This record gives sequence, C-alpha cells and structure tokens, in this order.
Amino acid sequence: MNHGLFRRSPFPGAQQRVGNAERGAVLELLSRALGEGYLELDEYDNRITAVHGARTVGDLMGQVADLPPAFRWPPQPSPAVVAPMPGPAAGPVAVPYPVPGGAFAPQSAPAPVGGAVHGMAIASAVLGSISLVSAFCSGIGFFPGFAAMLLAVRPLRAGDNTARVGMILGMVGILLSIAMFALSFALRAASASPGGAG
Repeated sequence: MNHGLFRRSPFPGAQQRVGNAERGAVLELLSRALGEGYLELDEYDNRITAVHGARTVGDLMGQVADLPPAFRWPPQPSPAVVAPMPGPAAGPVAVPYPVPGGAFAPQSAPAPVGGAVHGMAIASAVLGSISLVSAFCSGIGFFPGFAAMLLAVRPLRAGDNTARVGMILGMVGILLSIAMFALSFALRAASASPGGAG
C-alpha cells in the first residue's frame, strides 16, 4: 500500500502560502479522520508530517483530497472589496468561492446601496420631518409628506432603512395634515354659522 504524499490540488489558488492557522485546521481534520477509521496510523503519521512542512494551499488540500467531503479542507476566500459603481444597484453580485476539486461556486452577496439612492432616502426623511411640523399649519404638511413618500420608494427597494423612516414620517404627516385641515374647516364653518358668533 502506498502511503506517500498526495499531489497538490490543481485549483487556481493552490500556490497561495499558508500559515499556522491553516495547518492547524487540516491537522484537526486528519485527527478526526483517524478517530473515525478513515486513516491508518502510519498514513496519519505521514500526513501530519507533510502538513507541518506544508507551504501552500495545494500542499494542505492534497493531504485530505481522498477523504470523504466532511474531512475536506476548502480554503476560505479573502473578502472581496467591491468598488461602488455609478447608477442604480444591479442586484446580487456573484463572488467566486473555491470548493474542493478546483471548481468555483458563485456566492451571492448583497449589492451596496448607491450614493444617489441613499441621498434620496435622506431627502425623504427630511421631507417627512417637515411634513410633521407643517401639518399643524392648516394642513399644508400634505405636500412635503407626499413628496417624502415618493422619494422613499426607490431606496426602500434597495433596502435602505433611512427611506423607511421617510416613508413613515411622510404618511404620518399626511394623516395629520388631513386631520388639521378637516378641523380647521369645521371651526370656520362653525364660526360662520348664525349661532356661531354667540
């Protein structure tokens, strides 16, 4: 039986250097494999010696390549840095993630909210606040409240929580404006009636 070392993994990141944390993770997997009977003691000894001397990702992956999937070691990808793109958000961004066997599986990551969209959310929150205050001035808060709700639609779809504040404030401002307008109208009608002058 050949207990020699396995070849390096062919996946594109195989030549990336590894440190003690990566070696420790593979040593733990090999210990589990030994404990569950997937490795013989002499195989285990050969492989831990190879792991201690490993310099690259491929060196480590080769030591667990023939084991069941529960004992495979896919290296964790470095976090992708996404530069903000002009224009509206285009939806989920596919981030490549290395999996055993050298393939890359797309991993969904949320697209960042664009600066213009967040600006609309802030404007919506400001207009919503104005509508609350101006609602007590004969109901004129209806107009900034309506504008706040309109501006909040697009940022809400992009998942901006500031727009949610603007939408709520705008709705409350509109309701208060309608109530104040109705109250003002009722008071004028009462004072204009023949018995209103008292």
